[in-house]
Amino acid sequence: MPRRRGLELPMPGVTDCNRWYVSGADDDDGNNASATAHQEPPKELAWLNIVDRDKNVTKEWVNVSKAISEGRITHVNDVKKYYKVSKEVEARINELFKMKNKNGVQ
Repeated sequence: MPRRRGLELPMPGVTDCNRWYVSGADDDDGNNASATAHQEPPKELAWLNIVDRDKNVTKEWVNVSKAISEGRITHVNDVKKYYKVSKEVEARINELFKMKNKNGVQ
């Protein structure tokens, strides 16, 4: 049996339990409960590289190492918010933290 907007017609084979789902339930503020919220796709992070293809130190690595030495970055997870970090690069970052702590720089 066809449904008309605003008119509840009995639907054969539909129980009271699933009538809510079949009828396209609305939430409390009148918005369609099945509608998905618009979400931006997660931003793809770039890899943090120490050197480029020509074996030159990258500006990203210079910025990260400088921020570590100045105390603006205090943990490898701070870097991972902005870059993908390989195990090798993570080890180098941790070396910078150890050197900073060994030298007593706060």
